[in-house]
Amino acid sequence: MPLTSKKIFILIFCACLLALNAAAFEFSLKINGGWGWMNAGDLNKSISGWRQYYEDRQGPSFSSTYSVREMHGTYEVGTEAAVRLSSRWSIGLGISFLPFSRKGEISTKLATQENYTHSQTQWGTVSLEETTSQSPSYEIETVPLTLSIYYLLPLGGKYHLCLGGGGGLYLGRYSYKEEYSYRFNYIDDQYSANSSVQYVDDYSSAGEYSETAKTQAFGLHATAALDIRISPAFFISFEVLGRWVNLGGWEGEKTDSYDWSHIWGLWGAYSDNGDVEESYDGKLWRVDVRSNQSGKSYPHLVFSEEEPVSADYAAVKPANVSLSGFSARIGFKFKFGKG
Repeated sequence: MPLTSKKIFILIFCACLLALNAAAFEFSLKINGGWGWMNAGDLNKSISGWRQYYEDRQGPSFSSTYSVREMHGTYEVGTEAAVRLSSRWSIGLGISFLPFSRKGEISTKLATQENYTHSQTQWGTVSLEETTSQSPSYEIETVPLTLSIYYLLPLGGKYHLCLGGGGGLYLGRYSYKEEYSYRFNYIDDQYSANSSVQYVDDYSSAGEYSETAKTQAFGLHATAALDIRISPAFFISFEVLGRWVNLGGWEGEKTDSYDWSHIWGLWGAYSDNGDVEESYDGKLWRVDVRSNQSGKSYPHLVFSEEEPVSADYAAVKPANVSLSGFSARIGFKFKFGKG
């Protein structure tokens, strides 16, 4: 979300207000808020893809919980300054803020046990338990900077229907964060006629992972509003807006910080531990990942410096988070100047 774009818009916005105040034009200032819905594109496909993956893996040795829901609805706030061009036509500059967020919990457990026999005097049992825990948090913040043209249709009395449309620059910010833990515990109990030994391989880690990325894109919108005149200079506005915009080309940074410990060998004789911190720049990609366990492919988001390449990846492309959707708003409009 380049800061220069914000500064340019604010300067133009302020200049227009000063110019309108100095001239004898009729102009209005509207402050509104409401609820918005978006499609979210590849982001929601990834969320639902992970859910389907875990559902398909459920079985006697594997269990999971997944409580992350798709992102669609949010509140929004905004303001717009408009100047009257004629008795029916006006033009407006607007800025609004749409924050989408979603949190959840994911846990998995794989547990197996197998007995084996090498001979009548050598046998054993292998036990494996692998567990994961994640607390993902998604955020999409969008700031639309819009230019609109409106047509005013009087309905009689204090009611006016305002139809409009236009385009704008949509500044987007994506954030993904999670706290996670992982444990792999492998035990091989080996028996013979006169003795027994145990081989251990126990690895665990816990940390925090995050991705942040920004982008900007041009979008279109159309709107219809019913304005109710309360006084000559004050209106209440009920508005419905539809927008068409795709946010792609996400670029940013990935960070991962975790502690780990490892115990292995006969009777767990060896051990080691440490901590890791790493970060690098990259882009957000959408891939179809093939699972060896289910034999199916699932859409996922992948953060990578270059286009990700793997034998299990297909349909690799830059991630697209679609903001296309609609908003329902209520606002207060103040009219200034002559008219």
